[in-house]
Amino acid sequence: MKIDPKLHTNGKAFTLVELALVLFVVFVLLFLLIVPMISVESKAPYVACFNQLKHIGLAFRIYADDNEGRFPMEVPEEEGGSMEYKDNPLAAYGHFQVMSNLLSVPKVLVCPADKRFEVKNFNTSMEPDPTKRPAVGPQVGNSTISYFVGVDASEKYPQMLLVGDRNLMIDGNDLSQGKSLMLPLTPEGARFNNRLTSNIQYSPSIHKDRGNVALADGSVEQWTSAALISHLLRTNRVEGEPMDRLAIPGAAGQ
Repeated sequence: MKIDPKLHTNGKAFTLVELALVLFVVFVLLFLLIVPMISVESKAPYVACFNQLKHIGLAFRIYADDNEGRFPMEVPEEEGGSMEYKDNPLAAYGHFQVMSNLLSVPKVLVCPADKRFEVKNFNTSMEPDPTKRPAVGPQVGNSTISYFVGVDASEKYPQMLLVGDRNLMIDGNDLSQGKSLMLPLTPEGARFNNRLTSNIQYSPSIHKDRGNVALADGSVEQWTSAALISHLLRTNRVEGEPMDRLAIPGAAGQ
């Protein structure tokens, strides 16, 4: 029996051009759906870190309100402050430790994008949780925090740096990968390795070429390297006004 070819002409088949067009539209739609999801996911640690810094900045402000307008670095240890630690970058964690009742949990001190020790509580040594990672050396305190401290910050100078992401880079040296140190900042740049350099920027580690900062006035901002340099150029120019000194926690165990 012969099949009449006319019986198969009632429906229309896709031509190659039409099929290619349909596939292209589907691809575009998938692209428009997937890319925003990837973008949101990649920004999640940065947003979380920004929110954590707001929490930390608020803790500093509340502490100052309870201590005659003084941050922990301006209050002696016998009064519940951390003044005695301000010249020792290895004790940067102590400035946060004295605010344990305001910070609630140590987890807020670790940026989600940073590789740091996890701790259960604010004890005298801030020992890491042994179930997560072994301790490295006797000095692990700074290994439990992701943020530098502006040890000379004061409410008298609202634009001074109070706390911020530690991924700073000087002359190509990523400070987040080295030892804990004190970094003095001036309008001309940073004093690093006994010399003054203007080559300061954010490193790609932790956050990609940018960082979050909290100022002494309580504001929290997201900065690029250009914004960081601009801040240095426009502040600390009043005679007698203190310069920013940043106690930067180093790599794990340093």
